[in-house]
Amino acid sequence: MPRITAGLVLFTAALASSSVSATVVTPADLKGWETYTYGTSSPAPYGAITAAFPHLGNGSAEIGLYDQGVTTVQWWYQLTTATPLSSLNQLSFDWYVSSSSTTPAFTTPAFGMYVTSANGSGYLIWEGAYNGTSGGAAQDTWVSSDILNDKFWWNSSDGTGICANASAYETLSWFKTNCLGDTAEVVGLSPFLGNGYAGTQFFGAFDNVAYGFRDGASDSFNFEVATAAIPEPATLTLLGLALAGLATSRRQKRQGRTAS
Repeated sequence: MPRITAGLVLFTAALASSSVSATVVTPADLKGWETYTYGTSSPAPYGAITAAFPHLGNGSAEIGLYDQGVTTVQWWYQLTTATPLSSLNQLSFDWYVSSSSTTPAFTTPAFGMYVTSANGSGYLIWEGAYNGTSGGAAQDTWVSSDILNDKFWWNSSDGTGICANASAYETLSWFKTNCLGDTAEVVGLSPFLGNGYAGTQFFGAFDNVAYGFRDGASDSFNFEVATAAIPEPATLTLLGLALAGLATSRRQKRQGRTAS
């Protein structure tokens, strides 16, 4: 997994549902998702599926930073096959910011998408601050963000001018046309946060990550502490017998009322 470099959110500091069934991701079955932490703080930063901020079920993917200036939590999912950026037609996720966070009010979980091309490789980064939360992000509530047509910035050592690292905040189609070219391919997805404001703490989460490519792969991910229990065959048989007995009882009562 390519690491999102330490400089990427420091630049921020310089400025004040899918149609397919969701794939359930649990601590016991991560479905290809990985978590990485960088930097040192006390307590240590953490990224885990927890019940702290449940969303669509009993959990979500939590991000905890005790010093956002020197630590990062990065989640990573690598696509089975690198796919042309030009065919991307769905990209969204849900995010949550706890009011116990002390990061600047516009801070949200960020979303990175690792892209390779003949013109360079790096992350296209989405941040709430450049997409509507500059006046303050919602707290203690879940927010759904369809980011496909939002503004991104380029985190890479490749590129010069308007295509240099963090030099432009533009749409994915703009980057394809002006910087990355027709060879650009999406390799993986990476919700994350870190390396921003020294001494501040962030507590929040993300969930319901969805992506899709035209005539290609699509998926959505629901992060849960545990999957719902599926009744065993014997339990289903007992349930069936109980329902049959209830139906018989109701039929007998109706017949009794008619006879009287």
